[in-house]
Amino acid sequence: MFMPIKLLVSLAASLLLFACCSSSKTQIHFETDKIDSFKVELFNPITGMKLFSETLSGPKKTLYIDSAINDPVEVRILWHREHIPHSIVKPMQKHEAFYGPTEDYFVLHKMIFINSGQSKEYILKLPNKTTAEIEQAVKDKTDYSNIELATSSEDANLFEEYMGIYATYEDKLADSLASLNRQLYASNDAGNFEESKQIQSTIAGKGWKDAIRNQNKQAISKKITAHNESPISAFILLWEIYAYKSPFDEYATSFQTLENDAVKNKYYVTIEQNFVKK
Repeated sequence: MFMPIKLLVSLAASLLLFACCSSSKTQIHFETDKIDSFKVELFNPITGMKLFSETLSGPKKTLYIDSAINDPVEVRILWHREHIPHSIVKPMQKHEAFYGPTEDYFVLHKMIFINSGQSKEYILKLPNKTTAEIEQAVKDKTDYSNIELATSSEDANLFEEYMGIYATYEDKLADSLASLNRQLYASNDAGNFEESKQIQSTIAGKGWKDAIRNQNKQAISKKITAHNESPISAFILLWEIYAYKSPFDEYATSFQTLENDAVKNKYYVTIEQNFVKK
């Protein structure tokens, strides 16, 4: 997934500079009692550029960021996978084409927004599980990846609310597919193969996915209207148009409602320059 050159130029200011060991710098704390060490990688989620990589260990696991930030960051938490084979985990990894092969690492993902002007401290609470338990949960296809964010940043918390809408969307997709598969298995067990064909056709089609996606879009639009002065809403519009491939026309009304700080940022400018018809 790559952006046009014009988009990349518009977001060039998103690059982050990192250093360590100063309480005056923006900090990302990783809270976990059950994972001794792991590798952390930070990415710009729009450009896909890797910004930072460091292995953390010991009782206090903290990244210290040298420069002021006002951007979303994709956080990847990795460790050497030991408990289940790569052939099982690999198909479950999201965004592999975007970030490259996961090789021998198990990966947790979390996208957060950092606004150093609002807060210099961001706490990520990892699942209260060992690496073995997390990997086994993936094998069993149960939830494992919930990472909680704690911060006083208003922008970061609003961003988290938007991410919650996307998480609900993903959950509904998974639940609907599981329900259709249960119906399929029941039809096969009952020998009702004509019904099985119809269910298979439904699963292969886009209708059920589109219906859930439309619900997701409505929730996003409603949130943008409620927070039309926030730069976070401008970013979410860009994310919808770029990452989710939504036509700009579907969000033209939402874009027009933005005002104040929501129009005074590079996300708004990027949309205006690249997607608004002149």
